[in-house]
Amino acid sequence: MGHSCGSPNRTRCPKTPVLDGLAASDHSLVFRRFYAGAGVCSPTRSSVLTGRNNKRSCIDSALQCDHMNPAWSCSMGKGIARSEFTIAHAAAAANYTSSLVGKWHLGDFWNKARPASPDGFSNPGTMGFDEWYSTEAQTATSVPNCGCFPPPNWTKPNPQPDFPYAPPPEFPHDKPGERCIVGGGIYVNESFDCANYWYPNASDVARGGASNWTTKIEGDDGDFLLARFDDFVGRAAASAQPFLIEVATHYIHLPHPAMPEFFQAALPSDDPDYTGALAQWDNMVGRLLASLAAHGVADDTLIWITSDNGAHCTESPAFCSGPIGEGRSNGGVRGCKASIWEGGVRVPGIIHWPNGIAANLVTDVPAVTHDILPTVMDLLGVAHPHPDWALDGMSLRPFIEAASAAALPARREKPIGFWWGKSAAWIDNELKLIGTSKDKGLPGVGQGCTVLPPWVKSSASMPLLFNLTADPGESIQLRGEAALATKLAAMTAEFAAWRASVEASMQEESHCSGTKPTPAPAPTPAPAPPTPPTPAPSTCTFAQGVYGYGGDGFERSAASKEACCALCLADAACTIAVYDGVNALCHGKTPESKGPHDEKKDGFWACRARPTPAAATAA
Repeated sequence: MGHSCGSPNRTRCPKTPVLDGLAASDHSLVFRRFYAGAGVCSPTRSSVLTGRNNKRSCIDSALQCDHMNPAWSCSMGKGIARSEFTIAHAAAAANYTSSLVGKWHLGDFWNKARPASPDGFSNPGTMGFDEWYSTEAQTATSVPNCGCFPPPNWTKPNPQPDFPYAPPPEFPHDKPGERCIVGGGIYVNESFDCANYWYPNASDVARGGASNWTTKIEGDDGDFLLARFDDFVGRAAASAQPFLIEVATHYIHLPHPAMPEFFQAALPSDDPDYTGALAQWDNMVGRLLASLAAHGVADDTLIWITSDNGAHCTESPAFCSGPIGEGRSNGGVRGCKASIWEGGVRVPGIIHWPNGIAANLVTDVPAVTHDILPTVMDLLGVAHPHPDWALDGMSLRPFIEAASAAALPARREKPIGFWWGKSAAWIDNELKLIGTSKDKGLPGVGQGCTVLPPWVKSSASMPLLFNLTADPGESIQLRGEAALATKLAAMTAEFAAWRASVEASMQEESHCSGTKPTPAPAPTPAPAPPTPPTPAPSTCTFAQGVYGYGGDGFERSAASKEACCALCLADAACTIAVYDGVNALCHGKTPESKGPHDEKKDGFWACRARPTPAAATAA
């Protein structure tokens, strides 16, 4: 969902009166710069649970089985590390009961005898939730499990139903179904694949204690979710039991066929299956609030509303051109789902709490899904069982408890790191650094979005630096600005150190497949007999923009070219070092094997510590 939904800066977001009402409430905190942990679903869902970057938890990108693949026949191949501490574990530590209803997509529900997570499988129960009713991955927003109930003696429709706007052209029309909705706001006798709900059942040993739902869900997927929500909250309220529940709806991920009444209410020019499904979700949120009120717990329940990625545009070319194709409800920012540009990761962020938030609070300070677990832990007074493990988020309690807008914190204390697949970025308040100098080409714009100026056929090199306050559309590259050189170097060094920390977590904490623990240090050798000191040079000669020289050597972090020079001087075998000021890295040549490259490169310096060896001169 695009970030402008439920935000004062809405643009093309459809009518969402419930979300708008929450955003305007005197008991709501609205983040105009709230971020999903990644531009796709699985990594963000991992960050919601753990407060950590997805890679730390063995989730690199969106997992397999993301197109309504049946759980019986599809394995995700891996899953979230079961060693992680989650919001459900935090709830249990504070004597709260917990539940998750809706989409999971963080691993197989049972061990399918294929490569999976280190422990074989990971469902909501293995990650700490007391109760759960979930789909392994995606399902439709209307009559969601219709494909699981094929009628006898089914034949392919001929002629095909007259869909006014949907389904997409690639819909195969070969799945049996009866009174299903696959698009266009009409009931048809065909379906998507069988994607069903599952729930814990200890007697189902063959599937690791998980059983599938055996009743057809006739209408809105939200009706099913709300029924599970209402039952859970009702039981907790009746026994005065505090609770935590994650409602992971399937709106508005593909496929998102709208129920007929919502399809008909949407404008044909705005893709009624997309905007209709979003209106369905808004309606479900309103009924969820009504359920809390009916059970007498609305005022003391904190509600956190967000999305797992920015809006997408991948269905019909008719709806993926013009303003709607530039990001749906992405509020004029660049890119959409699956992109590291703002449109891929910037999403709604609303916290509503009648007994805990004293005014309508709106802030431009950035926040992210990584902040959910640290905030929950802070509010519940729970400590992390692994205090030495890195948390990438921070508690937002100071924002929640601000008495007025004037009392809100003015800046974020902790930068925000993104890293999934080949996409990576570092946000420090108004500044955003995308990628490193090693990246080839500009980031993609995401699923179906239009490439907008100035990056159309651009030859700009990475990384990119933007001021999101002055330039939310990420159009003005600031990397070469002299006034920001010191800040850029600091951000680059922080970004590199953070990525190294993530890799260490993968190896040492989660033991992700494909990583190896850091070997134990070798025994310290006996000291060599002293040798007479050799006079060493005391400084380097520097050449701006020069790099190359080949040869083996070291690669170490360095804050400046002078620091890089010092590293080379300290290594008797180092004749020259190349300082990469963009990434704050020093490449020592021990020794160099050839000369420099002919072209110059911004941000690089050659630091000559000793004379060129004869071999390099000959080369």
